[in-house]
Amino acid sequence: MQGASEEFAVSRGLAPIRSISSGEEVVVRSAVELVEAASNPAVKTITVANSLSGVPTMNLAAGVVLRGHKCLRTALHFAPGVDGVRLATNNVVADLDLFASDDRCAICNDESVSSLGRQTIHCVTVAGRVQILARAMSGTATWWSKVLTSFRLTLAARRTGPTSMAWT
Repeated sequence: MQGASEEFAVSRGLAPIRSISSGEEVVVRSAVELVEAASNPAVKTITVANSLSGVPTMNLAAGVVLRGHKCLRTALHFAPGVDGVRLATNNVVADLDLFASDDRCAICNDESVSSLGRQTIHCVTVAGRVQILARAMSGTATWWSKVLTSFRLTLAARRTGPTSMAWT
């Protein structure tokens, strides 16, 4: 049985894991399990228990959390020539290393959703591209001013190799 301090363990010393999401959690140990969990509408939290290779593009549904195991540094190595994680609305990606081809996106968003909501990328190391695109709904400049005043992106990069950067 876990003690209270372990049960509410802190993810990489920053965000309490239990506070990230509520709903059904699935722990995956293979690329096949990962794809199945991502396509299951009842799953709200996907925890990757070990590093995986040959992972296809993952489309996260709205509100889904994708995270690595709290005690391990897990990695997703995406198949050559495919994008990695595609975010919808109100997603969290945490405690993972993501590896995509240099010309592909390790993290991107679904441009067809009407709102990005709040996207959280926490303690993630990326090799490949990160692309988050937003566009204004037809209409007013007021909408843009609201978006720009509420949008904040803080990135600190450190070189981890010839083609990869760690973002915190």
